[in-house]
Amino acid sequence: NSTASGNTIDSGANSFNNVTFNGSGGKWKPITNSMTIAGGLTLTAGTFKGNGALNVTVNGNIACGASCGAIDMTLNSGTGTFSQTVAAAKNFGTSVAGDTTSWSFYALSFATSSTAWTITTSATPTSPGSITVTNDLTIGASLKLYSGGSTNARNWIFSKPGMPSVNNGHFTGYTSTFTTPIPTHRNQQTP
Repeated sequence: NSTASGNTIDSGANSFNNVTFNGSGGKWKPITNSMTIAGGLTLTAGTFKGNGALNVTVNGNIACGASCGAIDMTLNSGTGTFSQTVAAAKNFGTSVAGDTTSWSFYALSFATSSTAWTITTSATPTSPGSITVTNDLTIGASLKLYSGGSTNARNWIFSKPGMPSVNNGHFTGYTSTFTTPIPTHRNQQTP
């Protein structure tokens, strides 16, 4: 619940169960170790930030509370992978009506640790916050990722040219919008 901007998290070799960030203006980042959350991650206010190559893994839902906090894993030269690895159907994303909070990741990965499960990127018609991925979006084998649902579009922004790596998983975009740069090609001339 801190509202300070310099909060750090040192989990050592331990994992957390459920984590909630809820401090207006507050900012938190892992400091020396990658971070594992065995339960859910709730972002109600403030910003959860990246830090260098440290990774974050969440095994439960990743969602907003009554309001929506931000995730920006690209801050502090963030190059780590943010992963949601599930053993049951889970949700991911902002879904508070009227909220425009966006989440940003360097590398984003969705996977299942057992049999085939689904992750649904939550959305409502009035929560247009985008999901930005700077490097790779990876969808693991046996996982089904549903983007927003058939009536609630999700806005995805990819900074790396080309489409995400699916890796034997399944990605249903429904009516979501996908923005990606057009690859540049140099003309090669033969002397």
